[in-house]
Amino acid sequence: MSPVLRSHFAEYARYHATKGNQTCHSLGIPLIVFALLAMLAHVSVAPVGGFALTAAEVLLAAVTIYYLTLDSALAL
Repeated sequence: MSPVLRSHFAEYARYHATKGNQTCHSLGIPLIVFALLAMLAHVSVAPVGGFALTAAEVLLAAVTIYYLTLDSALAL
């Protein structure tokens, strides 16, 4: 794991140590991500071939690239 990613995990662990906080994040974060992607899926960014590229697809590509830069093995 890269030093930058190790630092991110250490900082996250420091602020999210209680069981209640971990439970809320285990449920809440996936729900927030799902809702965000569901809303962005309705925003057309550009026509590509026979379909329209959505803002959700652009966001997923950007997030994937970001995680690949942090640690490619872990991202894959």
